[in-house]
Amino acid sequence: MESDSSSDEIGEKMEVTQMSFKTKLLKCVTLAVVALTIAASLFTGTVSAVTGATGAVVTAGTTFTRGQDVDFNVDLANLNLLDSTGFKSATIDVKIPSIYFEVTPFVTNSSPNVYTYNNGTWSRGPLLTDTSKYTYTSFTAYVGNEYTDIMFTVTASSGNLIPTGNIRLITVPVRVKANAPTNNLPYGAFAWVDGATLIGSNNTSYGDMDNAIANVTATFTITNGPLSSTLTPATASFDKYTPANATTSIALNGNTLSDITLNGTSIGQTNYTFDSIANTVTIKKEYLSTLGLGDQTFTFDMNAGTDPTFKVTISDTTPVVNAAAPTIDTQPADLTVYAEEPAHLQVAATISDAGALSYQWYSNTSNSNSGGTLINGATNAAFDAPSTVVGATYYYAEVTNTNSLVNGSQTAHTTSRAAKVTVNIPNPPSSPQNLTAGYGNREVLLNWGTVTGATYYQVYMTTVSGQYGAEPSATVTNAAYTVQGLNNGTPYYFIVKAGNLGGISAGSNEAGATPVTVPSIPTNVSAVAGIGQAFVSFTAPDDNGGTPITGYEVTSSPGDVTVTGTASPVTVTGLMPLTSYTFTVKAINGEGKSPASASTEAVITRLSSSSSSSSGTSPSAGTASTDTTSQGAEILVNGKMESAGQVSTETINGQSVTTVVIDQTKLESTLAAEGMDAVVTIPVKSNSNVVIGELNGEAVKSMEASQAVLEIKTDSATYKIPAQQFNIDALRNQIGNSIALQDLKIQIEIAQPSADTVKRVETAASQGAFTLVVPPINFTVTGTYGDQKVEITQFNAYVERTITLPEDIDPSKITTGVVVDPDGTTRHVPTKVVFKDGKYVAVINSLTNSTYSVVYHPLTFGDTADHWAKAAISDMGSRMVIDGTGNGLFSPEKHITRAEFAAMMVRGLGLKLENGTSSFSDVKAGDWYSGVIHTAYTNHLISGFEDGSFRPGESITREQAMVIIAKAMNITGLKSKLPAKTQQLSLSPYEDALSAAEWAQAGIADSLEAGIVGGRSDKQLAPKALVTRAEVAAMVQRLLQKSDLIQ
Repeated sequence: MESDSSSDEIGEKMEVTQMSFKTKLLKCVTLAVVALTIAASLFTGTVSAVTGATGAVVTAGTTFTRGQDVDFNVDLANLNLLDSTGFKSATIDVKIPSIYFEVTPFVTNSSPNVYTYNNGTWSRGPLLTDTSKYTYTSFTAYVGNEYTDIMFTVTASSGNLIPTGNIRLITVPVRVKANAPTNNLPYGAFAWVDGATLIGSNNTSYGDMDNAIANVTATFTITNGPLSSTLTPATASFDKYTPANATTSIALNGNTLSDITLNGTSIGQTNYTFDSIANTVTIKKEYLSTLGLGDQTFTFDMNAGTDPTFKVTISDTTPVVNAAAPTIDTQPADLTVYAEEPAHLQVAATISDAGALSYQWYSNTSNSNSGGTLINGATNAAFDAPSTVVGATYYYAEVTNTNSLVNGSQTAHTTSRAAKVTVNIPNPPSSPQNLTAGYGNREVLLNWGTVTGATYYQVYMTTVSGQYGAEPSATVTNAAYTVQGLNNGTPYYFIVKAGNLGGISAGSNEAGATPVTVPSIPTNVSAVAGIGQAFVSFTAPDDNGGTPITGYEVTSSPGDVTVTGTASPVTVTGLMPLTSYTFTVKAINGEGKSPASASTEAVITRLSSSSSSSSGTSPSAGTASTDTTSQGAEILVNGKMESAGQVSTETINGQSVTTVVIDQTKLESTLAAEGMDAVVTIPVKSNSNVVIGELNGEAVKSMEASQAVLEIKTDSATYKIPAQQFNIDALRNQIGNSIALQDLKIQIEIAQPSADTVKRVETAASQGAFTLVVPPINFTVTGTYGDQKVEITQFNAYVERTITLPEDIDPSKITTGVVVDPDGTTRHVPTKVVFKDGKYVAVINSLTNSTYSVVYHPLTFGDTADHWAKAAISDMGSRMVIDGTGNGLFSPEKHITRAEFAAMMVRGLGLKLENGTSSFSDVKAGDWYSGVIHTAYTNHLISGFEDGSFRPGESITREQAMVIIAKAMNITGLKSKLPAKTQQLSLSPYEDALSAAEWAQAGIADSLEAGIVGGRSDKQLAPKALVTRAEVAAMVQRLLQKSDLIQ
């Protein structure tokens, strides 16, 4: 409502006629002016805009903020008047804590030429018809964003206006514009300056401000505001044991209740009720029961006035109930036992409440049921005390009752008596009886009768009957043992002794057995067709199974014609002419027949004999050369000298080139006489920079049919290639499958590399921190037809090269052979140093062609000096197969990831890194392991998981590693040399073999049979266990050693 002086106005009205006073505005206010005191419960009201007063800055209806101190001091002495030089500013300062007042003055009279200046803008005053002199001045007070609630009126008397009351005047310069020609102050003009009206009598004289302050009145209208609400009572008590609602009466005093809060947070309207008829508020007992003990003060949020509070004191007199202590009905009894006999202790207890019993056993060195040592895992009413240590030990149980339903202590404990367990030394067991020995493949199966009182058995082995060493070969706990890793064909003898803590028995009866098995599978099986017959050649198995091979069985398909023979080749007769046949071979010994070999390639039997002519050159074989010499060439076939070609030496691009061209007809005639598996050696005694052996495609095809091997041999190197590795049919298809094989020229080259290649190798050596021991040598194989040339860079199996070491080279200073690819990358290739024909040579096996050398790269690690795998780690590190983990360390016991394992296998096998689209969803092109994983995948070492991932960062398990090792054995050729043995027999010694994944069991069996990986113990395979870096170093070394690729 607007504040005025009407009869229904709330409050009182007063007039003040002095220039300085103080007002304190509070919720309970006292206004002191002169000697008059007015009490009001609250200030409220509105500000009214004055009709006709332009420029007013206060809007009617704004609200005053309660509780402010207002201190007004007006000093009129600081007012400055206008002078002839123009207008000036005057400021009245009022010190007002927290409130800021701003006054906009306005002046008017009957003159039409009065202007005011406010906030940078000139305004012309309105014309009023009333001739009395008056001015309304309204003001605005700011507290934050709110307005005060005061109406201030300045009244005029005798035409003189003086600012009075509690205001602060902002500097408001005012200028009067008139028609006077000089000073712009017309005669009789009025001007308002900072709250004062000046009456000028002429252009140069002004009224005296000191005489213009009489009869000035300031009027304040003060009205009462809203009252605060109150609560009766303002306190209450609440007991959780006897809960009851907390109720209070509320005197609203015109206000409304909006919410109840506790610590500033609403308690929610569902937790209290308000009876608007009875004016009572009830806080529900269900809510009070959830609060903590002590005083809880609730605030009643009202729309006006002070918010009342309601304090509720919460207590809980609920009686305390604790868990019942257990009663031990059966105490553990003292025991006396022999060492390693059962020592069974038992305790029985009951409780009188609804709790649950638990147990914990303790051991003690004294007869006391306190201060003992907790025994981990001994948490049952029964406990088997250990009996391995001779002497007396005390044991007691702490029985605990746990009852979560009580409101006091929810656990109670009772301790049993301390039971004394005395362990005595037993008598030594008697000797084992009825020892028997049964043979298997590289193993002997022992069985004997169980001995009472024995806790272990010691197995002794010898190859000389009756002569046994002091140390047992194995110590086991069962009355059976399989001795593995034996040599087939060697007799072994055994005795067994029983033992316990009391000692060891005498030896059992002696039992002996000789491990034998069927022969391994014949390899390199091939066939040459004849007239109604075929000549089947093969390589005898490396392993005869421990007993002599008595013959070979060759079977044809179709027809299943079976022929036996005592050695290769075997002639199979009775075949249909012009019919395609394949053949398999089995080796036979006293134990039986080996599994069948792989089938030969198909051959077609003939009706009559035929021959073919030779051709040693391709259609366009011309080369720019000088100083060419030519003469007959001799070759060796299985060590026999044969004249079968031409040798020529020429100079090409500054290098001497010696080429030996083999005559196809003579070669085929010699091969027919020698049979299968002939070794054709082209010896070159020349100092030429480049040595080339040359055959046509038809000659290579004939060598392939008889499974012959071609060897180029110089003083510095040899290159030995099985004819199948030329893959002559695939090579012809690359050039054009319509060409005749005799027109395809195959060249095998051993050459000194160019200067650029030598520089590249030297740079690689410097970057790889290894020393070149011999100059690098290029090994290449090419197929040429006319102007088309294809280089064979990849083989399906290892191809052997040798590099002769100079006489002044210490063979112990050779660590490995390396291949340097055209892009400068260097990689290890399996290498061993052997003494042959009076010289040391490095034998290098690789799947690729490129530039080769041998290097010295010794490497040791600071944390493997006393490690069991030190030798393997140093060997593989020196061969650049494995790297350290930094700071000269190897971290041998650290688990290895699947990506790291793949990298070690790729490097160990000497595989060339291949790049391509990843076959696994979690292997990206930018990952460091992308190349090695792709290479391992393309070489069939890995296959990944069913979801398409490889999981390179996961630690690899033993079964995963063994599967990859078994696949690597296919590359090294070791798999074909393993003796035939069932998977079940290989896994049978291990109690946890069935825990291995089914997909892994075949690979595990192969890895075990090859001796590359063994069990973690005699009975434990641990297929799911993780593999350490040291174990991987040993695995890779054994794989290469057992494949005869390194020493």
